Amino acid sequence: MRAAEQHEITAGRQSGADLMERAGRGVVDEIFKKWPKLALSSGTAIVVCGPGNNGGDGLVIARLLHDRGWDVTVFFYGDSGRLPPDARLNYDRWLKYGNVRPFAELKDFLTTIGDHNHPDLWIDAVFGTGLTRPIGGELAVGLSALSNWSSDLVSSHGGYVVAVEMPSGLNSDTGDMMIDRSSGDDGSGWYCDLAVTFHAPKRCHFVGQGPDLIDDLAVVDLGIRTNDFDAVRLVRPRAKTNMTTAGHKYTRGHVLVLGGPRHSTGAARLAARAALRSGAGLVTIAAPRDALDIYACHETEVMLRPMDSAQELQDMLQDARFDCLCLGPALGVETAVALMPTVLDADRYTVIDADAITALSRSTDLIGQLHAKCVLTPHSGEFARLCPDLVSEPKIDAAEAAAQRFGCTVLLKGRDTVIADPHFGTQLCASVYEDAAPWLGTAGAGDVLAGMIAGMRDPAQAAWVHAQAARNFGVGLIASDLPDTIPAVLQSLWAETETPPR
Repeated sequence: MRAAEQHEITAGRQSGADLMERAGRGVVDEIFKKWPKLALSSGTAIVVCGPGNNGGDGLVIARLLHDRGWDVTVFFYGDSGRLPPDARLNYDRWLKYGNVRPFAELKDFLTTIGDHNHPDLWIDAVFGTGLTRPIGGELAVGLSALSNWSSDLVSSHGGYVVAVEMPSGLNSDTGDMMIDRSSGDDGSGWYCDLAVTFHAPKRCHFVGQGPDLIDDLAVVDLGIRTNDFDAVRLVRPRAKTNMTTAGHKYTRGHVLVLGGPRHSTGAARLAARAALRSGAGLVTIAAPRDALDIYACHETEVMLRPMDSAQELQDMLQDARFDCLCLGPALGVETAVALMPTVLDADRYTVIDADAITALSRSTDLIGQLHAKCVLTPHSGEFARLCPDLVSEPKIDAAEAAAQRFGCTVLLKGRDTVIADPHFGTQLCASVYEDAAPWLGTAGAGDVLAGMIAGMRDPAQAAWVHAQAARNFGVGLIASDLPDTIPAVLQSLWAETETPPR
């Protein structure tokens, strides 16, 4: 982001002071948009500013609130003589309105606030994207005191905490709090009711601790023309279908789901039904002969084929109309190890989930057979087994490294699902804030997603539709509810874009 702003300034299209003024005004506008009652009368605000441009934004906010009749107190951390030029300009402007109190006084100041004089707003403008080292010492102690105070008192009196860019101390890339724990802080971070960021969301707003510390997120457009800044690429839902009026069931694709034994049929059935609901023209489950009666009792539209060996699977795959394979859900690790050489040698679109991922982690030979048509769908535990050397890396970086290593798409699941494609880049499907889908934390939801990817052949879109289906259903969701909720989500996308199947 800083590079984008500097590019605009160097090109003469913007001045740093103008950008800072628009940033501060944007924060104030977003505050009053979220809490309209605050715009109806003057209130009290505490603005805590840091030693960089984030602090400069805070000083603009303080001045604009003061202009609206608010009683504003400003605390400042750092040496004002070392402020960047634009931040210093706004520091001097504020001095015409009121004084600046040193940050060291903040902790004692908090003890003077009670029921009769609590502030309506706390503005955290200490650190934003420019933070490069852990917070410690006086700053960590002061911010920790502010966090404890605000969580105990501000919320109970109707006050709000607003962070400029992100809660101070949050690493903008990883979403982890950068706190020197020797300062005595537990490292849990500081909460805000609203974070207002600029240009585009940052990674930290969706990964790591970010969504736990931010209740709501707003993005302010400052008029930056270039896209040359590090913004996260979110999945954008779109109406996509493999159906045409001139097509038939085979042109929509034939998915082959490899099913587990008699006592573990549910996962494959969930995946198969999800594939059908997501657009596949035909779905067949290939499973052990002694389990077919169990499958047959449950599935009407799904076809069944007996398969007790890799040779039988190989014979089945002589039919080129099986253009997609989905394996892993409750398949059994040893069975997956035995079948995967045949699956990978077929060179079809292949969704590799659950037990099949564990099988991969046990065999470098199998990993060597992966190809560009494969999609790996691990959760964090499976990813740790598959790529133990990457688990300490930031989630997005880890998924991208794995995709490059394996030469195929890696969909790393979670509320911040990362879809890393080594050829087409990385997308993030974040189920946070108003898009939260906590109901997906239920057994079998991952099996449904695997089937949806097989049916849609688009992992990013499948992840979004999967989450939206859960949001539409709501409380009480179980995995078997998801497949039958998919069509309404797809229909709504077609209705919004007016692009029905042709």
